Amino acid sequence: MRDLRSSHHLPLRPLWAILFASLLVTGASRTAFGAGNVEAPVVLTHVDAVYPPTALQERKHADVVLAVTVDVDGHVSKVDVITSGGNDLDQAALVAVRQWTFVPAKRDGIALASRIRIPFHFAPPAPPPEFVEPKPEVEPQTPVQRAVTEERASTPSTPASPAAAATTPVGGPTTAAPGAITAAAADETAPAPSPAEVTVHGRAAPPSRGASDFHVSVGELDRVPRKNATELLKLAPGIFLSNEGGEGHAEQVFMRGFDAREGQDVEFSVGGVPINESGNLHGNGYADTHFIIPELVSRLRVLEGPFDPHQGNYGVAGSADYELGLAHRGLTTKYTVGSFGTQRLLLLFGPAGMGTGTFGGAELYKTDGFGQNRDAQRGSAMGQYEGHFGTNGSYRITGTAYATSYHTAGVIREDDYQAGRIGFYDTRDFRQGGDSSRFSIAGDLETKEGDITLGQQLFVISRGMRLRENFTGFLLDVQQPLQSPHDQRGDLIDLDVDELTVGARGSARLRGKVFGQTQELELGYFARGDHATGTQQRIEAATGHPYATDTDLESKLGDIGLYVDTGLRPLSWLSLRGGLRGDLFTYDVNNLC
Repeated sequence: MRDLRSSHHLPLRPLWAILFASLLVTGASRTAFGAGNVEAPVVLTHVDAVYPPTALQERKHADVVLAVTVDVDGHVSKVDVITSGGNDLDQAALVAVRQWTFVPAKRDGIALASRIRIPFHFAPPAPPPEFVEPKPEVEPQTPVQRAVTEERASTPSTPASPAAAATTPVGGPTTAAPGAITAAAADETAPAPSPAEVTVHGRAAPPSRGASDFHVSVGELDRVPRKNATELLKLAPGIFLSNEGGEGHAEQVFMRGFDAREGQDVEFSVGGVPINESGNLHGNGYADTHFIIPELVSRLRVLEGPFDPHQGNYGVAGSADYELGLAHRGLTTKYTVGSFGTQRLLLLFGPAGMGTGTFGGAELYKTDGFGQNRDAQRGSAMGQYEGHFGTNGSYRITGTAYATSYHTAGVIREDDYQAGRIGFYDTRDFRQGGDSSRFSIAGDLETKEGDITLGQQLFVISRGMRLRENFTGFLLDVQQPLQSPHDQRGDLIDLDVDELTVGARGSARLRGKVFGQTQELELGYFARGDHATGTQQRIEAATGHPYATDTDLESKLGDIGLYVDTGLRPLSWLSLRGGLRGDLFTYDVNNLC
């Protein structure tokens, strides 16, 4: 015979509580912003939490509050426990909420990821009621009176009573949730509860450019170990990465079969701040994303193709923008070890009560590599503060610091390997490798005035790079007619680059209704100035001293661009999107060789 005390059938009361709370949150969001702006997510399907048998012995009464990330598809992508009721009750709530689905939050009809708080109240199941002969004089009770009587008798029958809470898009602050709605609080004579005012902060999402515009929310995918932020690119289809320069060298990127080398034909940015380096001797447009801590990437946008007037000089094959954020609040520490002597120490901190756009993080990494001369070490620190001003304004300050030192194996002669004189993973020249650093600070603000969204960003970047490569051995130092007689001295190249970048970007986007349809128009600018110095010398194999200077350049580079972006909807079923962009490039290169 089944023990009825260990089972539970959820009555109808929690279901209407969930739906009513969802309507309150949605209604409050629309009240605060108007129907044409931000709409909170709405519960579509839910699964009730089951009171765990392990808690029956203590007959626990507890509340569990979860912070839930709802992605643009309406699925739960990440769950964090804010208020714990004990491990068994926490797990029961987690199992239930991961099966919920939602109508995602929307801004002007466009779905966006959001964070919501969902409280669960757990109470042990009531024992089977004993049979009591009814008294004929007692009048029958209404359902609400009966619910109040049960509550006063301290015999709750609802083991889990979740209620939707206030919502905040990813990157904004978390607001207090309305209280859970229970039948005990209802009364036929009491006035209906007034909707709570919900303030939703967020940033304007970039307009979609079509089927090749991929917006990836990292979410639970951050559990997959990744050596660096470049590997996140593989979350988008059509991306292949290769690296023959070592752990501290930027990856070679192939986008839909297009060889973009180390970023010269893909526009990389982090929070809108450019990563591509103008004036780098190793390759104009060189983009090293290793300074980005992978755990601090919340979203990634990959646009495969030059279809966006926001794209600049390097968007030949496409563009990729990293959006930073940390969902977990509090302190996170992680230490990992792996093969080939790999070690990694990670510290992350998200201040409690602040949005996911405010965080700090630091990383130390070291590896011996999988063969000779493949060791590497790096350190990275990133911090960001996101605040709000006025009714619809937000600002953000971001700082990064990064340094790495590494070695690289280069190439070996095939006949040396076949003859057994050298191993496949060995190296010919142990001096190959590099050092790299990057320091940056950026500030941006965004505000909405009526139908116009204004944005402005300023950034300063200091970049240093040294690279030593030898891919030929003794081949290129040939005897020239005007040179003094010499033997072959070797082909190790020593390249040194220093760069300083100052820039700004801004835009004004108008969105309104014309002829009954939503139309969009954006005007924007981009300005960037670079001062770069670069030298390349040849190193003598016997002594390690430079014997020739190939290049010694001082460069001043300027880029000023203007663009117009439009989104026209002449009919409800027809949308036209396009734009124009013009750039002025200036080059002042002084050859000091």
